[in-house]
Amino acid sequence: METRPTEVRTPGRWDTVRHGGLGFLLGILLGAVFAGFVYVDGRERLAALDAERAAGAVTAGEELASVREELVDARSYQALLRARIAAGAALDELDRLNFGLSREQLRYVGVALAEVDPARVNVDPNQLAAARELVNANLESLAPDAATQRDRLEAIVRSVDALIPRDRRG
Repeated sequence: METRPTEVRTPGRWDTVRHGGLGFLLGILLGAVFAGFVYVDGRERLAALDAERAAGAVTAGEELASVREELVDARSYQALLRARIAAGAALDELDRLNFGLSREQLRYVGVALAEVDPARVNVDPNQLAAARELVNANLESLAPDAATQRDRLEAIVRSVDALIPRDRRG
């Protein structure tokens, strides 16, 4: 069947849908369904990212706590080493006949030993207390001669040396 240019054609069923408001509504409906899928997928991805970020924060918090514990251990060990250095310096100053500087270094030994936490460096608390008592006793009373004072300082050096663990971790 051939159409003539003057002939009026009646629109078919799909022409009405395509050109009418029903096509517009169908497009909006399909767009809304697609947007819903995108929204739900986006929410799921955000939830997964939030869970991953929370797990990362927990891991970072645990690592930070571990590093802080190691820092406290290291500071206690460092205080023990400072006590040993100061004890050696006190002995050196005594050998140079610098009695005042030797006494000052002995005070540093006492201060450093007071900072040592025996549980952190695996030191016997009784040995630590004995070393502190020895330092305090030497600070309170002076020896009558340099030889006796040297013997006392050597005893302090030996007691501090005995406190230092051979293995860093105890």
